[in-house]
Amino acid sequence: MSREISQDRIRDIAKRHRPKGWRVQESRKRWASSSGSAHWEHRTLYVPTLCDLDGLFIYMHEVGHVKQNHFNLRLPAHREEYEAERYALHIFRNEGLPVTRDMLDTARSRLRGVIDRDIRHKVPIQRHIARWAKHGG
Repeated sequence: MSREISQDRIRDIAKRHRPKGWRVQESRKRWASSSGSAHWEHRTLYVPTLCDLDGLFIYMHEVGHVKQNHFNLRLPAHREEYEAERYALHIFRNEGLPVTRDMLDTARSRLRGVIDRDIRHKVPIQRHIARWAKHGG
């Protein structure tokens, strides 16, 4: 069972990791397929409300895209998503936040969807990423 985390702690962690010069726009559309995104042109992170660990995880995923400069690199989509998921996991572990089985399963599921899309577009899939996502194909 995961332990509770205060709203103040969530806000503090989000503030410390916000990329310099970027704004954060929270949305009430918590679980839409596009519940998080980072827009380079507006330098804005669009994320779900930062009221729990799930919202913070999506926020950290989007921060990962910015911190790893994905807007200026030409990487396959599955590689970008893998790096962003791993970044979020890294931050959670460094902050002493619980990483639940459900979080890992959800991250892997999202990545499997991106891998499937890359396969349809004939993008070669990096084996270690498919293995981490537990992708069967």
